[in-house]
Amino acid sequence: MGRPQDGDGRGEDTEQERQDAADDPGSTLVERIAAFFSALLVAAMIGLVLYQAITGAGARHPDLVTTVEEVLPQAGGFHVVYRVENRGGATAAAVRVEGTLSHGDAIADEAEAEIDYVAAHSSHRGGLIFRDDPAGYDLRLRVTGYRRP
Repeated sequence: MGRPQDGDGRGEDTEQERQDAADDPGSTLVERIAAFFSALLVAAMIGLVLYQAITGAGARHPDLVTTVEEVLPQAGGFHVVYRVENRGGATAAAVRVEGTLSHGDAIADEAEAEIDYVAAHSSHRGGLIFRDDPAGYDLRLRVTGYRRP
């Protein structure tokens, strides 16, 4: 048997069908919330890419900066602990660090080390060993080279 029909040819909804229809918008609300957050995530990703393109934040080369963290006495010399920070947008491998102790133009001692790699926007610690106490000299650290991984 079919449902009774009203004047426009549609059957009347039963009470259960009306209740089911009333419950259905709950899943529509969940879908709308998920769609909103998905759109928000996509917009944030597009914004990040545009920001990096405009500001150059994703530069294609490393920007390596050295700083001395501490000087520790040890048997036979002094251990200079340093940090190499990569402020650039590319990883540097085989990073060579050179340190010199000098009085004016006269170099009293030199040391060098190599760091395997320093990832983009990260830092790495290392150490150089000198015979003399760096406190009595002009201590200079610099990155002398790296290679692209």
